[in-house]
Amino acid sequence: VVRSPGGTVARPEQLVPGDQLLDLIRDGYLGFFARFPSPAALDAVTLWAAHTHMRDEKGVLVFRATPRLGLFSSEPGSGKGLVLELLMDIVPNCFGLDLEPTQGGLVHTLNDEHATVMLDEADILLGAGSRKEGVRAVLNGGTYRHGTILNAKGGKTNRVPVFGPVALAGLDVMEKDTGDKLKALFTRFVKIRMVKVTGAAKPPKRTPKSYELVVQVKAWLELWASQVRDEVAAAVPEMPDEDMEGRTEDIWAPLLAVADAAGGDWPDRARAACRELALARPGDTRDLAAEFAEFAGSFSFGD
Repeated sequence: VVRSPGGTVARPEQLVPGDQLLDLIRDGYLGFFARFPSPAALDAVTLWAAHTHMRDEKGVLVFRATPRLGLFSSEPGSGKGLVLELLMDIVPNCFGLDLEPTQGGLVHTLNDEHATVMLDEADILLGAGSRKEGVRAVLNGGTYRHGTILNAKGGKTNRVPVFGPVALAGLDVMEKDTGDKLKALFTRFVKIRMVKVTGAAKPPKRTPKSYELVVQVKAWLELWASQVRDEVAAAVPEMPDEDMEGRTEDIWAPLLAVADAAGGDWPDRARAACRELALARPGDTRDLAAEFAEFAGSFSFGD
């Protein structure tokens, strides 16, 4: 028996329609207040938000791995920070947009607070230099459930888990200017390349009502996650391509498992997003009906 966001008790057989819930988050919230470079990018961010709710009784994600969500752009004003702000309101245990965190701060918030971490200005945080090696180590190792920080003091040692979801935003100069220093970290990302929009293409501003409604959206996500988390935890989702293996498979498996649990067209959409974002294989953009009509209109053996 679970309680609905409205406070009434729902019967166990009353399942939240996951596909409709994700549709609402994608089209009525994230895609309404922000502009994404492609439908695949919007689908991936929606699934990432949902996967942060799939936690066990201790507040730990039920997956073996969690993808880092990276919102990158070549110029300021592309909306990457806005997407972080939108995500803050629907993911669990998010306490703000963190700037210049220390290794100790990240360890505490991931292990003790079971936070969903949002890091802004990542191009400054992860730029060239070694002063943030500890932060990079947490972001790297904490992608996997077995990731820990090993400490020693007074002849005693302890291992602190650092597994947990992280999204960050920054200018993509960090990927270009740091050489191989961030190579391992970037293999753990679902990368979204944000593009600046102007004029009529700009999204509307949020209203006071939107902040009220998003509280309900988050509550529905929590309820749905409580109903499907065991299914999601045990899932071994089919990959969309035989070339997907290793770390790419690890970081996309949670998003595909969430999509499969949601049903509807989400399993297909998730795999299309995976092919486009992970393998750089966009979907078929040819309009075959139009091409054939043009061909048929000019077809004649009599010429």
